[in-house]
Amino acid sequence: MSRGTKYTAEEKHKILTAYENGIGSMKEIATKYEISVDTFCKWRYNNSKYGIAGLKESKTWKRYSKELKEAAVKDYTSGRFSQNEVAKKYEISNKSLLQNWLKKYNDHRELKAMTKGMSQSMIKGRVTSWKERIEITLYCIAQATIINTLLRFIMSPTSKYINGLKNMNLVKKVHLRIEEEEKNLKRN
Repeated sequence: MSRGTKYTAEEKHKILTAYENGIGSMKEIATKYEISVDTFCKWRYNNSKYGIAGLKESKTWKRYSKELKEAAVKDYTSGRFSQNEVAKKYEISNKSLLQNWLKKYNDHRELKAMTKGMSQSMIKGRVTSWKERIEITLYCIAQATIINTLLRFIMSPTSKYINGLKNMNLVKKVHLRIEEEEKNLKRN
């Protein structure tokens, strides 16, 4: 089967049964069916906890309260639990959800309960005039030009150095500069 193919609950159950019957190691079976070991472990956990119903794909999104998200993040950041353990403890459907919550937490953004509809962050914006939009665009172009010039300035000596140190005058200057910096560091 090609990578990314979804397995039915029955197919997942057969794969798990093959492992339980000693057909191969967890890694061998995961490789054979082109799934990650993490996915295989998740299937095993769901099967042991919920039976074959736990192997079925959910048709709806599970909603999590703000309190649950905060508790899950707090448990993980305490260092006492791994991401997998937190996901199991709070019955989070996917470890990547916890990773998203951790990213928001680390970015000092509020963890909110999921609401229906579009995120409000894209709706809140001020109205800009056509003139302001042109000014913003020109500013961005100017900044990109400055950055591009700086990159060329930085990359020019680097590429010369990498391509066999062709410019010996530059090489001598670089070595002298490095020696001076090393002497300054030793003095301090």
